[in-house]
Amino acid sequence: MGDRYDKTLGCLLAAAMGDAMGCPLETRTVELIRQDFGGGGFVYDYQETRMDSVAAGMPYAGITDDFSIAYVSARHFLANGGKIDRKTAIEALIDWKNNPDTKCFYDAYAGPTTRKNMAVLEGAPRDTSRDYLYCDNHSATNGAGMKGWIVGLFH
Repeated sequence: MGDRYDKTLGCLLAAAMGDAMGCPLETRTVELIRQDFGGGGFVYDYQETRMDSVAAGMPYAGITDDFSIAYVSARHFLANGGKIDRKTAIEALIDWKNNPDTKCFYDAYAGPTTRKNMAVLEGAPRDTSRDYLYCDNHSATNGAGMKGWIVGLFH
């Protein structure tokens, strides 16, 4: 195929692989990652998730809600002629949450920010009970960056 196809496929594969490699390491400090996974150094391969991990029970080398949202969004953007707009993005997120092929990611692993905002997209009132917190490490994540990169790929 063409150069653009190869580059796009490479981006998708690299994102899926990075998501799968990072999944067992999520929420761990650098010291814990080195101790538990890297033998004192860096991590260069897929790892089993630990039972004390937020990803406990994830399959070995499996993608997470992060990559699956980006992938479903890409499919919706393509169906919309490559145009990225609010309506299409919302439709993609609701499809991701409810589609039998991807709802497992929402049901088991969607983080607190994703859950809170999906409820709003589906018409529930916005939960403001924790808005006073500047940064709550139990609910603040890097999920937006993990899901939003797909827009850059379209650019």
